[in-house]
Amino acid sequence: MAQLYTDWHTPEQCWAFGDCRVFVTGTKGSAELRLFGDPSIGGDELMFAMTHQEKFHQVNLVQAPVSVTGDLLQRIAGKPYRISHQDLLLASKAAIEADEQAVLLRE
Repeated sequence: MAQLYTDWHTPEQCWAFGDCRVFVTGTKGSAELRLFGDPSIGGDELMFAMTHQEKFHQVNLVQAPVSVTGDLLQRIAGKPYRISHQDLLLASKAAIEADEQAVLLRE
């Protein structure tokens, strides 16, 4: 299960244009990605995780060699690219499956 939370109603003094975080919870643990950091620590992206074996801890993020947009531009230019057709199909399949399994809760 994943909860995507975005809040664009932030004060003018906010360090980012919104509060964007990704929370992922599974049967073996959970993770939180803070896309614009934490104002009490800094503006760098942060990721935290916790499992049955590990306490809450910060995860070192790995910088992608190229952005998704950069990869697309490489592909358009006929240059080597990293994201394969198989990757695109699997990502699309996962999105469709998530949509089909979503449950709408009403009061």
